[in-house]
Amino acid sequence: MKKYILSLFAIVCFLLFPLPIHATENHLEAVASFDLSNDSRQEQTIQTKEGEVLVVLTSLNQGRKPYAIQDGTYLVEYTSFASWSASFKINISNNNITSVHSGTARAITGSITSTRLEKVNNTQAKYHITRKLMGISYYSGMQASVSGSSLNVSGI
Repeated sequence: MKKYILSLFAIVCFLLFPLPIHATENHLEAVASFDLSNDSRQEQTIQTKEGEVLVVLTSLNQGRKPYAIQDGTYLVEYTSFASWSASFKINISNNNITSVHSGTARAITGSITSTRLEKVNNTQAKYHITRKLMGISYYSGMQASVSGSSLNVSGI
């Protein structure tokens, strides 16, 4: 009788608390692209190939309207549904990223254990996020790249 109850308990635990097969979130292929000549707040909802819905926002973070893409500080916000949300600021001049700063990340589930914001080169920036959920670390984040007058934002 004890074996039967213990087996039933184990089956219920496996059904209620499935274990992940891998601990990475590098499954995003969808990219949100924003026209930086448009100075209004822009929002896009994209869906990954797994069906996860993501909300990506960007806005000019200055009090004046730009005449072109250059000399702007842009706030990029990214939300991975039911996982985490993050944002950082990008300074852009002459279609180049001059600096990235003010990164913030918030766990929706689990906890954020580390973050790293980096300017990869003049056209790309990455925000690496490590999140822990039920004792397992997940490595993900967001990236932004400048191409012409567009700012492309996606997960990593």
